[in-house]
Amino acid sequence: MFIVAFALWLWSLIDALGRSDTEWRNADQSKITWVVVIVVVGPIGSILYFAMARPKLTSASSTPA
Repeated sequence: MFIVAFALWLWSLIDALGRSDTEWRNADQSKITWVVVIVVVGPIGSILYFAMARPKLTSASSTPA
């Protein structure tokens, strides 16, 4: 269980850090805030990121600017 939680945490952290600042601005989200949430809250922060921020980021990156 620990390995799965750690993998989810690492995946969300890499995903958040790997996205450009433009994507974050277009999605009206704060990259720094989400990275802090992921790091501090751990796996729960990762779940929140995948449920709340990532869909907006994906939508913003697929929409032409």
